[in-house]
Amino acid sequence: MLFAKAPSFQKPRGLKIGAAVEYLSTGKMQLRYHPIMFCDGVRVWPPKWLQTHGRRMVWVSGEVGVLEAVFLSEVQINKVYLQISTEQGNGYLGILPFETAERAKAVFNFLFIHIHDTLEAIGSMDFPDPPAKLN
Repeated sequence: MLFAKAPSFQKPRGLKIGAAVEYLSTGKMQLRYHPIMFCDGVRVWPPKWLQTHGRRMVWVSGEVGVLEAVFLSEVQINKVYLQISTEQGNGYLGILPFETAERAKAVFNFLFIHIHDTLEAIGSMDFPDPPAKLN
């Protein structure tokens, strides 16, 4: 009797199984867990933050601050830049890399309509299913 080994599934690091189950049952998934937010198997949300201005140097991480602006790179077409501000008046820049320009554009369009929302609120929003060619 021959047995075939089941194909292995490699879950991207940081993908929550509960989020995947919810997606399969409801068709909805929060931006922070969505597969589009992975580049080369590494989760890119939330980005690492680089302070651009403020009264003093303050290191932050995670879903902090309010989205002030979002830019789609014309030089590196698979990157989206986020500008945020915090309650302390500090400004930060973050970069989201993507595997394709189409994925970057889809996330840019989503983020653009959520300027002035908190990063925490944006991360918890359901990301619409992108066109099949993005998957």
